[in-house]
Amino acid sequence: KTVDILVELGKRRMVGGQEDMIVDVALDLLAAQKEQNA
Repeated sequence: KTVDILVELGKRRMVGGQEDMIVDVALDLLAAQKEQNA
């Protein structure tokens, strides 16, 4: 979910201008979700 990505960005102390990190966080969350469901 979008909120999960935003929360994780906050945990990683991301700031504006680091939009490329949003993709990295989304992929990390997706990988973690797949691992959890395996």
